[in-house]
Amino acid sequence: MMNVKYTINLVIGDLFKVKNIFIKSIESTIEVIKWFNNHSQALGMLKDVQQMKFAKILCLVLPVLTCWTSHYLSVCHLIAIEIAFKQLLLDSRNTVLLCAGEKADAKGKAQEVINILEGYYFWSDLRRIKDHLEPLAVAANVMQSDNACLDIVVITLVNLCQIYLDPACQFDPAIASAVLASLKKWWANCDQPIFILAIVFNPYICTSFFRAHQPIGKPDDDFHSKFMKYTRRAGDWSDEGMLLTYHKNVAIKKHTFVNLINFTPSGPTASAPRGKQALIEMAMQILSITPNSAPTEHIFSQFGVKHTKHRNRTHPDKIRKEVLVKSDTTSKYGLPPRHKWKFGDDDSDNDNTHVMDVPSSGPSDTLTSPSSSALLPHPGQLNFASIAAEIIQEAQQGSESCPQPTIITTQPQPLTNISLTLKDLFYYPTPSDASSASATALTEYWRIGEQGLNNESEFQDFMNNDTFASST
Repeated sequence: MMNVKYTINLVIGDLFKVKNIFIKSIESTIEVIKWFNNHSQALGMLKDVQQMKFAKILCLVLPVLTCWTSHYLSVCHLIAIEIAFKQLLLDSRNTVLLCAGEKADAKGKAQEVINILEGYYFWSDLRRIKDHLEPLAVAANVMQSDNACLDIVVITLVNLCQIYLDPACQFDPAIASAVLASLKKWWANCDQPIFILAIVFNPYICTSFFRAHQPIGKPDDDFHSKFMKYTRRAGDWSDEGMLLTYHKNVAIKKHTFVNLINFTPSGPTASAPRGKQALIEMAMQILSITPNSAPTEHIFSQFGVKHTKHRNRTHPDKIRKEVLVKSDTTSKYGLPPRHKWKFGDDDSDNDNTHVMDVPSSGPSDTLTSPSSSALLPHPGQLNFASIAAEIIQEAQQGSESCPQPTIITTQPQPLTNISLTLKDLFYYPTPSDASSASATALTEYWRIGEQGLNNESEFQDFMNNDTFASST
């Protein structure tokens, strides 16, 4: 089973193949951010305009991660202060130009940045980039979660299909076709049966997520009776029997979603028939799968903090226990709030920088946990063109390594992955079906992904503000 963390990267690679203008616009965005961050007088003027217009200051986030979502967030930050840029150039265009200094090449670079900001299509192109990439950025946030189990992966992919199929979104037809074709290609080459079972074994969804006349049809008559009762929500498998409403209300109070592996259907399981217990164990095994490396990467990062080159006498087993206890505590109670350093009693009066609180609890803890050190600028960062080229190459290699299966026999064949397409297999609710189980599942996890992306944006703004304040 492939690491789904990179699934969205492959989709982005296919998208960049058909829309090269996105790469050019994002590179222009980075040039603007770099120039203003390197010229304190121009940056100070921009901050003054923000304070006057918005009564708060947002930083220009310079992307340093070799990840396209970091560049997407930089575009979003730039769009958020579009009015401030336009007002600055309207009032003080010549002053901004003089901030570059006396050298001809420096003046030329300043003029180039101003030309970018005054470009006729620059801001409209950035808004198009944001609109077209936002669903994929949310999906990437969900996919890299520690809790991105198989059912959440399928729900996220179905959500993407619904969004890019919706004519009301007014996506570029070439982009929508590229995204849908890439999703179809990934679904055709994944282990579909286990993903489908993960959806079925989610008691909040069960079979409501599938079309009434989908290709796989109904189970055979000799299928296990317990499974049939489960699909019909009968007996111990009813909503009341599994306490679904109770678990949902508890999750809402904690501002998270229901972790399905933390509860099993109510009833005396010790004396239950073997078939029921086997079905429960099978469901728990499938729902426990996290098809990405995010949890492992987080744990090993904590190992590195605890067990360093100069502090290495603690036994690895003890380090492991300490890290697991810390991770469990953080997941339950969140991180303690981090406050900006104060170097004097008067700093708070003179500081106009708008600093966000680091998110300490809620859905974002399970969906994002960015590293603060990775957000600090460094001189050796890659430009976006090289990052986009690498993503496109990965997408191309993914296409070549996963050829479509061919059927060369004339004998009757069972349904293949090609037959079970995302479009034909799953039910896509309409606005009138907003209360259906399918619509609830689609919107619930998507909202959590959006919240995680917003928290990541706030975290980047916090770190950049904190770095700026510490250096002044």
